[in-house]
Parts: sequence; structure tokens; C-alpha cells
Amino acid sequence: MTLSPIKNDLRRRLQPLCRQDDGSYLTSIHFDRAFCGFAGHFDHNPIVPAVCLVAAAEMLASDAVGKPLQLREIAQMKFKKLLAPEADAVFSFRQNAAESGLYTFIFTITTGDGQSVARIKLQLAESA
Repeated sequence: MTLSPIKNDLRRRLQPLCRQDDGSYLTSIHFDRAFCGFAGHFDHNPIVPAVCLVAAAEMLASDAVGKPLQLREIAQMKFKKLLAPEADAVFSFRQNAAESGLYTFIFTITTGDGQSVARIKLQLAESA
């Protein structure tokens, strides 16, 4: 599978995935000014594009189940805060039971100091 430049950059920035005692997962990404997702996204006042956070969530879900998954639906997405350059995004997520070949994951994204950024519920299926 060939990844886009943004997905390659996200993959490089992802910290190792940690499984918590309660079955949830935790990791983070640091978005320094060199992150290629900032290019053209409000040049004078850049922010992390929402599509980059969704792409990172999709990658993390695949990592959690140990096989490639493909986004089927964004069931819910609510953003509360923008992420600027030099921000850390902390991803905490859990998988609900898989049904009919669909995997449902709920992601909570916060800043490094615990401020709520987003809540995303994704449905994914195994890649063909």
C-alpha cells in the first residue's frame, strides 16, 4: 500500500501505541512546524487539518487490530479546539465489538496538557 506524503509524515510522527489495563489504547503525535499537513492550510496561521486527525485515527485503529482497515463511515465527529504548530495531540481510544465485518472505534483527542480537542467515532472494515 502506498501512503500519501501526509500519511507518511503522520506515520513517522506517531509514538508507539500503548494498550492500557482497561483495554483502551493511548498514543500521541507531535505536530512541529515541519509537518507537511500545514502546507497551504492557512499559511499565516496554520492549524492541523481535521482530515489529518481522521487519517491518524484510521492508522491507529489498524495498528490496534493488527491488520489494514479502511474507513467506511465517520459516525460522529465533534471538534472543540484547534491544534496549532508545536502542539501534541494525545489519542485515547477503544474498540467496540466488531459486527458484520465492521470495526467501531471511539477516539478522544486532547492536547498534551489535557484540553479536549475532538471526539471521533469511526466505522472501519478490513481492506480488500
